[in-house]
Parts: sequence; structure tokens; C-alpha cells
Amino acid sequence: MIPNTLLPEQYRADAFIAGGFAACPALASDIDVWIPVSPGTCNAARDEILQYLRETQDNFSEQDGDTSPRGRIQHNVALANSQLLSTFEGYHMVLGLRRVATVNVVGASLPYHLIVVEGSLDDVLSSFDISTHQVALTPKGVVKGADWTSIFEPPVVITEKYTTPQRLEKIRARYAR
Repeated sequence: MIPNTLLPEQYRADAFIAGGFAACPALASDIDVWIPVSPGTCNAARDEILQYLRETQDNFSEQDGDTSPRGRIQHNVALANSQLLSTFEGYHMVLGLRRVATVNVVGASLPYHLIVVEGSLDDVLSSFDISTHQVALTPKGVVKGADWTSIFEPPVVITEKYTTPQRLEKIRARYAR
């Protein structure tokens, strides 16, 4: 599902799609590609991926690497620049992340948003605020988070730390629940 030409080879095996597109491609407006990296390597990985894109892609735009991909923590100024809160296993942890770029791939109907993250697939899924988005498409298949609900069930707010009434209304309207 992630084009082979989208990422340098060393990142391809671990990258995954998670969130809205993984929940329901027909209702998505973009495709978030999460690229797990080792702690302390977000900046270097971001730079390496950007260099690869400059050499291989014609239609991409660098994203501001210092903001969260969905503004999930926009009200928390101390973390808004480079980190994502997670409620993994009932406690809060912080995942370092950097937005890399938005890439428009020839033949793809939606843009890909590339995000490097210092955390695992489970860490990322557990950080999502809405149950419907707690799902990922990986090279090995579909992975669902502990609180995942299908698009045929009303979305459940897993944590209110990032969910505004407007966001919840938008999500409920998207899934007609």
C-alpha cells in the first residue's frame, strides 16, 4: 500500500499507514505514513528522507517538521513543537515525532503525509484520541489498537486530551454516527 519509491529502502519494512485512511480509505482526505525510528534519531531520519525525496520525487512539499501532524497537542505549548502524547497502557508517555513532507505520487488519488516517530506501531495507535482511527495497515496486514472500533460503530473518545468538540463532531459526521 505504501509505494516502494516513497521512502528510502531502510525505512520501508517498518513504515505503516495509520489513522483515517486505515479506518476507511473512501472517506480519507490523505494518507498518513508513520515511519518508526530509534530514540534520538527523528531529525536525522527526517533529513535523510527529505534528501531522498529531493532525488526521487517531483511533486512533494516539505512540511514544517516542528509541529504535530494533526494538532493533537496544540493546546500544550510545551509539547507542541515535536512531541505526541500517548496513553499507552494507562500512563502518559511522550513520543518524539517530526513531520517530513506531503508527497503526491503519480497514480495515487490522495497525498501521502510522511511522519517520523520515535515509537512503535503500538505506541502510535495508543496515542490516537478516537477509537475508529486506532488501526494500521502494515506490510504484514491490519493491526488494531486495544480500543479500536469499526466505522460501523459510533466513534469513542479514548482520551479527551486532544479531542475538541469540533473534532469529535467532524469525526462523527465523517462516519455518519
